[in-house]
Amino acid sequence: MPQGQYSRDELMALLRHCSKHLSTNLKSRCDTGNPVQLQQDLKQMARLGDTAGVVRLSLEGVMCLRRPTGWESHCLLASCARSGDFLIAEECFYWAKARQGRVPRDVYIRIISSCISGFSAVRAEKWLTQMWDAGFTTPPRFLRTCLTYLHLTIKGHMKRATCPIPSRQCVELEVLWLGW
Repeated sequence: MPQGQYSRDELMALLRHCSKHLSTNLKSRCDTGNPVQLQQDLKQMARLGDTAGVVRLSLEGVMCLRRPTGWESHCLLASCARSGDFLIAEECFYWAKARQGRVPRDVYIRIISSCISGFSAVRAEKWLTQMWDAGFTTPPRFLRTCLTYLHLTIKGHMKRATCPIPSRQCVELEVLWLGW
């Protein structure tokens, strides 16, 4: 699940647009709130992995439109999968479970992806086991895709020397994933 490529101009336009909306107060946003534009903003923030922005914009949209939809939680899970915020992804899971009872497979998939992005093999194993216990199977090539994403992420961090965890632990994480 590698991140999408954006040009500098697109990123600058997105950041200006988002900062404009996040810097205004809720009252002025609610007066001119456009639900279609709000959904597009959420989608772009989720693609970039801006979890804090998705949370703030979702809250703003729910307060303005007074009708929460599943789109907010979908975008929040997508941004968590990109940024590695597995704690927020787990909160989304428990929220969905409280509302629906049976949680869809794609929620499990996004939580597992967020655990991989956040370098948490133990949590990824826990959620993968829970998904199997719930009666779901993994999509075709999901484990291979996750391993590839994990390997590329670790390789990129090591190349830039910005890896948040020691290299030995990265190798152990890949070995554990291969063991599944």
